Amino acid sequence: MIFGEFNQHIKLFEFFRMTRITGIMNQLNSLVAYYRLQKAKLGLALYNCLVVFKTVFWMTFVIHLLSCLWIRIGFLTGWQNNTWIDEFGLHDEDHMVIYVNSFYYITATFSTIGYGDIYAWNQIEKSSMIFLIVISLILYSLIQQ
Repeated sequence: MIFGEFNQHIKLFEFFRMTRITGIMNQLNSLVAYYRLQKAKLGLALYNCLVVFKTVFWMTFVIHLLSCLWIRIGFLTGWQNNTWIDEFGLHDEDHMVIYVNSFYYITATFSTIGYGDIYAWNQIEKSSMIFLIVISLILYSLIQQ
């Protein structure tokens, strides 16, 4: 019963972790706003470094959430016996191996590179991936503002 074990170890949303991450993001926004006002005094390089750090943090957070969702979809459609997890021989692998493969796939999709070595196998995964691609494009454009 791998799904039951996986559900215990990796949870999509945990309230306390989400509030901590929200607090970190609020602090980053405050820091960026402060440095935007102090840009002339501190220099453009420090301000730009902070903006890059904030962008990387947001992108990593979004890719992590989408990776967890992609893993969840792979296990929820397991009754069809042809999910991306099964087809790539990851069903009996360690949870971290599955997460790294999912993170890699979502990063390639999120950055619009899409190597094609990992992909959706059934209709539910394909439909979900269309939704994830649209969400990632919207989030990517919002992050870049």
